[in-house]
Amino acid sequence: IMSTGPEKKIITNKQFNPMIVEIILRRHWKIPIIYVLLISTIAFFYVRYTTALYETKAILQIVEENKVTDILGKDAVNVNQTSNLTQEVELLRSELLINQTIEKLGLHVNLYAEGKILTKDLYRETSFSIMAYQLFDSSLCGTRMDITYDGTYINVNYTKAGKVKTVKEKPNRRMKNEDFDIQINVPSMNDLIQTLNENKIYLQFYNRQALVDEIKAKLT
Repeated sequence: IMSTGPEKKIITNKQFNPMIVEIILRRHWKIPIIYVLLISTIAFFYVRYTTALYETKAILQIVEENKVTDILGKDAVNVNQTSNLTQEVELLRSELLINQTIEKLGLHVNLYAEGKILTKDLYRETSFSIMAYQLFDSSLCGTRMDITYDGTYINVNYTKAGKVKTVKEKPNRRMKNEDFDIQINVPSMNDLIQTLNENKIYLQFYNRQALVDEIKAKLT
């Protein structure tokens, strides 16, 4: 009979030994600190450079007073009440009303600030704003149009059919060419210059019908 040598036995210590914990911490004390720093750094950049998204829901209650019911009783309920309420709901979901809302709020055109890491939506966050009177070429929807200022004129630079085009005009005056008709309202030139120095500012037109369809789909 050949012997393969003494058998190895594994001894498991089931009791808590503070000496072992102390030895492990002395040898690997850097690891917990590294993990804490790493997680803190990731959390900082996530909070700093992630755009917050918010969703709101509202219920609109339409109340129609029926004085006839109060006076003559329940048997005198107006049969047209349900029909009128249905018409009111359909009016709220109508494309005409949604288009008027888009126009009034200026949702069909918007400003953006492109930073080194994050592109920020500047809707109603700057002192200057874009008044879009008309977009003559719908193919420019979604096209980036960079805004610069040379000390006298505001320049809008964009690319169409592979060609770079530039439209320039003084602040608070209408900028119109064969593609669009807009006006950049600037209450404070200092704010405009500071914003342009900090980030690359550009504007974009949105497709009106696509906006109408998106808003209408969310009305239930």
